[in-house]
Amino acid sequence: MGQAEEQAFGARLCDGRCAACHAGTEASRVPSLDAMRQLPARRVLASLTEGVMQEQAAGLSQAEQRALGDAVCRFRYRLSVAATAVPGVVFAPVLDGQLRAFAVADVALLWSFDTVRAFDTINDVAAEGGSMDNAGAVAEGSMLFVQSG
Repeated sequence: MGQAEEQAFGARLCDGRCAACHAGTEASRVPSLDAMRQLPARRVLASLTEGVMQEQAAGLSQAEQRALGDAVCRFRYRLSVAATAVPGVVFAPVLDGQLRAFAVADVALLWSFDTVRAFDTINDVAAEGGSMDNAGAVAEGSMLFVQSG
């Protein structure tokens, strides 16, 4: 499924599953879609998989839950640093800790890597990834380096 198809799929899920409670809820304790769009997609997904929205997400596959989280956040990748281009691919570090690779030809998402996790280090000092808001990725040979956390 291409990025446009994924967006449309997620939007349909959002319209069918979320909008009834989250659209126009200014006087309610339920957060509005606009408020949720300010959150990282990962936080919306966590609410669906292990938080207060588990019951409402019952019966959705993992792919549907991810599509829903992305749709609520309108696929806003929140790029905050310069992207890095190599032949055929653009690497984009994102505020939510995701490193994404896009195809130059059609801007399709090729892969994504979550840097918000613990990392092993060569000196055994604890290291945690996180938001990427400092510098773009650096490509050297077959290696890609990012600053995360």
